Amino acid sequence: RIGVKESVDICKSAGIKVVMITGDHPATAKTIASEMGIFKDRDLVVEGSEIKELRHKFFKEVSVFARVEPLDKEIIVRNYQKEDKVVAMTGDGINDALALKLANAGIAMGITGTDIAKETADMIISDDNFTSIEKGVRIGRGLFSKIRTIIYFFICLNIMEAAIFFGYEFYPGFDIFKSNWQHIYIFGIVHSLPSLALVVDTHPKDIMNEPPRNEEEILNKYMWLMLLIQAFLMGIGLVLAIELTRNGIIPLNGWNTNEFFQLSYIPHNTSHKELSDMKARTMFMTTLYIVETFFIWTIRRPNKSLIKSFKEEFSIILVIISLVTISLHILVIMFSYELNKSINETLGLNFQLNFMFLSATDWLICILL
Repeated sequence: RIGVKESVDICKSAGIKVVMITGDHPATAKTIASEMGIFKDRDLVVEGSEIKELRHKFFKEVSVFARVEPLDKEIIVRNYQKEDKVVAMTGDGINDALALKLANAGIAMGITGTDIAKETADMIISDDNFTSIEKGVRIGRGLFSKIRTIIYFFICLNIMEAAIFFGYEFYPGFDIFKSNWQHIYIFGIVHSLPSLALVVDTHPKDIMNEPPRNEEEILNKYMWLMLLIQAFLMGIGLVLAIELTRNGIIPLNGWNTNEFFQLSYIPHNTSHKELSDMKARTMFMTTLYIVETFFIWTIRRPNKSLIKSFKEEFSIILVIISLVTISLHILVIMFSYELNKSINETLGLNFQLNFMFLSATDWLICILL
């Protein structure tokens, strides 16, 4: 079939050993296996009558089993499993049923396969094409990588935010959320859009160059360590955004209080402390937006640097979502009071976001934090 040799080569680069098991003559089997890239120099061709006497250490050198009987297939599967290999077995006939049942993944042919083979197998290939197996492995690895990245993203953010929110519950004189609507904004918008970018992101191009996983945990010890370190560093940046603003180190300026920018509205009777707290919340939200947007770019390809990942696996969808995320937040903090007024007058809600417009210097500080 067209593309089989390429799929075999891809499987080998992914650490998957492809073995031919057939009832044909050894010479015929060897020729076909060579054309498909399965048989290489120094590989062994073993007949079914020799399998029982074949030592375990030589199994790794065999790429073709010829003149095989149904019971021989069982022996082959069990021997690979004794070496702690995860075995996938393909077959279409009644005599393949036992091996399909014993294998870690039994794969039956959908077109030529018998009913018994299909019922015994764990999955069925609808087109009877080996390339479908390679594509299935590629998709499976990509999904695992994406699930791992999304779980890493949310656990890291939740640990960081839980520590900050819990800590400020005992901090007198300041509430991170002035209203429930700000709470909804951070969890409904700030978290949703960056995580959506990870969902629609493409799979890594080199996913089939990685070695197989053997019952690997979604997050191993090294990833947990990196997760905690990143959560700590991001948390430090967010706390600094709040405290530096509240303590006047990042002072109020004319852009914040509408001396130069009149699109947003702040009541004239607002005290200096209320203005500082309002700016602190806005700096916190803005820094969090930037942190999450940058975070998705750093963890989408954990085995590559940010620059290399951006150059080699550029994703226009990821860029669009990142730009939309930041643009939406800019519009919200520019028109927060007009947004409050419009929604309250139209829907009769007590809608309160109450963010403050930030100057270019404020934005630069948020980016640096």
